Amino acid sequence: MALVGEYLGYWFRHDNRIQAGTGSEVKGTIFWTVNPASVPTPALRRSFLEKWEKEGYKIGLLIHVGQQIQELVYGGVPLGPVDPLQLDATYGTPQGSQWVAWGGSGHRPEGEIIEPNIFSFPVRMRITPLADEPQMIPVASRHLQGPFSQSLASVWALGRRKASG
Repeated sequence: MALVGEYLGYWFRHDNRIQAGTGSEVKGTIFWTVNPASVPTPALRRSFLEKWEKEGYKIGLLIHVGQQIQELVYGGVPLGPVDPLQLDATYGTPQGSQWVAWGGSGHRPEGEIIEPNIFSFPVRMRITPLADEPQMIPVASRHLQGPFSQSLASVWALGRRKASG
């Protein structure tokens, strides 16, 4: 269980979005800001990451009905579908939308610590179909075994799709 006030923020930065078959491949970076008191030394920052990797992680995304996420890779770790029912119970589901959830665990070989208290991880997602227009995707992030009712909510803002090539 996370300490009260341990997680201060979650932010997604969109790096690119290109045509991929009938949909898009989206690449970006997730930034977790944690309480500086939780990770005051380099050794504690490493142990913090090791704890995350053991606990696992899951991401719930609110997408349009008819869309599918075909792949989600977080920090170099491929995630798999997990039960999204808690998301509807916690946040509800607007008409025309559906929750999907992906989770997994393991060592994330890709990532960076931004001193003193920010952890960043690249993310890659394949989603179909996705129009050329921007899309805002509400997101709930949580450790794998924790309930989505204790998740940190955010939005992935996907910009216009660029032509591939």
